[in-house]
Amino acid sequence: SVAMMQETIDFAVQMQIDWSYFSAAIPLIGSEMATQLMDQGILHNGNIVDIIDNTDRNVRRYDTPEISAADLNDLIYDANIKVNFLNNYNMLAGNYERAIDMFTTIVLRNYPFHVVGLACRAYCFLGLGDVEAAKRDVAQISNMVETHAESKRQYRRYGKEIDKLLKDVAPVHNRQSLGGMGIGSKSRKTS
Repeated sequence: SVAMMQETIDFAVQMQIDWSYFSAAIPLIGSEMATQLMDQGILHNGNIVDIIDNTDRNVRRYDTPEISAADLNDLIYDANIKVNFLNNYNMLAGNYERAIDMFTTIVLRNYPFHVVGLACRAYCFLGLGDVEAAKRDVAQISNMVETHAESKRQYRRYGKEIDKLLKDVAPVHNRQSLGGMGIGSKSRKTS
């Protein structure tokens, strides 16, 4: 159920772990899950190959009465952001060097446009007193939100959390807030 999924996410936030991975359950042929989905008519000859061949564990391609595919995919993505970034244990515990290493190697090396990861790393750099590195990440956030579609999408979705996280970094960058940097004013719509 959705309530059980949320309970799992809340539990992961409370755990003192380095990183969590969230994915959608895959209905493998012959599994109880696949049988139940076939009995309910969710899996059928017209869609079973596309669903079973899906190798992206982060994306579910079918709806259930409990939750739509789109809503589950959003829940998985939000869980990742909530647990691994905004409530990252190492970041919040002041283990800034460890957090910086994880944000860099797990995320930013492969996804340099990941503005939530950049914001968390900037927060950690500031925690270490590395103002110049924090300023570089804040500048990169501003640039990416203006030039990269996924960065814009992330900022629209998590801009308030990013702004809150960087309330102490943005003044270092000679701005009042990230919203004052033009990031939120042009890119994030509140309507």
